[in-house]
Order: sequence, then structure tokens, then C-alpha cells
Amino acid sequence: MPTVFPKGQLALYVLIFALAYTGLIAAIDYLQLNSSSSFSVVEIFLEATLCLYACIAIGGLKAVTKKHPQTTTSALMRYVLLIGGPSALSFVILALAITLLGMSDALQIQATYLVLGVVSGLIFFILATLFGLSLPGALREPKDTIGEAFQRGKRQASFTLPRLLFFMAPFSVAAFALSVAAAATGLFGNAPAGTMIFSPNELLVTFVVKLLGGMAIVAFAAIIMAAFQKDEEERLAEAG
Repeated sequence: MPTVFPKGQLALYVLIFALAYTGLIAAIDYLQLNSSSSFSVVEIFLEATLCLYACIAIGGLKAVTKKHPQTTTSALMRYVLLIGGPSALSFVILALAITLLGMSDALQIQATYLVLGVVSGLIFFILATLFGLSLPGALREPKDTIGEAFQRGKRQASFTLPRLLFFMAPFSVAAFALSVAAAATGLFGNAPAGTMIFSPNELLVTFVVKLLGGMAIVAFAAIIMAAFQKDEEERLAEAG
């Protein structure tokens, strides 16, 4: 499976991802919609779609996905159900538990949510290490199972995890830190709801945060494609 890195194509994907997310934020604010849970689901599917297209581009899998179109749906749902969804759900469950404890101090609540964000991120990296290779597996082979993908992930964990920490994590941490800084300094939420007068700072920060997040997803795609190729080569060497 050839692995390439089409920088221009991937940069375009990241740009579209950031613009789509920012546009959705602006639309929700303008329409005064209170649908944070629904938007979280949309956000996960946006991330999954970017990851899917990045994997196809990096792995040169366009011809394979055309021949077996069901593989794209399988890979998309694997990201949503095995990686993005559980990590987001873990944040919600922990946040709900904190809410039930009845915290009232604003500073304490902010610090708690900061910790929850870190914990959710760690859960994402664990799931990405164990199940990340299920995405290229689904794209390459319609009959690839979750069990096979899990075993593949365990075999390549020593290859995948360090690269996630050194190449993906910096973008994720930068995006998270910028979000926290923007919230702490009051950059978010300054635009009047239901008007076209959105806060330029709010939209700009959101766009930059999602650019960084998109870069993290592309880095993730590159890592799992490289790990998948390494696993294939090792299995062929053992068979030979």
C-alpha cells in the first residue's frame, strides 16, 4: 500500500474543515439554537470525514474505495463509534458527575472542566492507539473485523503511540490551549445573538482552533496509515 503525503490536497481538506465548523458556529449563534449535544455529534462526524479523506489521500486508496464504496462508511463509523464518540462521551459523563456534586465556585468549575478536557484528550489517544488502525483496515478490506483491527493496534502500539504524542498532540494541545485562553479572556460569547454582528475575535479564534484541530487529525491519519503499512510488511515478512 503506497503511502504519500499530498500537502496541497490535505491543506485544502483542513481549510474546508475549519471553514465548515466556523460556519456552523455562526449559523447556530445567528439562529439562536440551543443544540450543543446535536452539534457535538455533527462535530465528530466532521472530524471523521476529514480523517477519512486524509487516509484515502495518504494511502492512495481512491481506486479501492470506488470499487468498494461501503468501506468508506465502515471507516467513518469506526472513527465515530470507536474513537471520537467515546472520548466525547467520556467528557459528558464526567461533566455530568461534576454537576451532580453541586459545585458553585466559578473558578473551581473552570479548573474542573480544564481537567476534564485533559482527561478526555488522554482517552482519545488511548482509543486512537488501540483502534486507529481499524480505519485503514476498513478502507482496504471490506471484511476487516474490529477484532482483527484491535490486534493490529496492539501489535503496532509501540509505533503508533509515540508518534501520536510527538506529531499529533502538539496541534491538539495548541488548539485546546487557545480555546481555554479565549474563554478565560472573554473572547468567546461577545457577539450579540440573533444578529449578523458576530464578534470577529470569536470567529477568528474558532477558525484558528479548528485549523489546528484539522492539522491534528491529518497527522493522526498519516500515523495510522504508516502503522498499517508497517504491520502489513511485518505480516508478509513472517509469512515469507
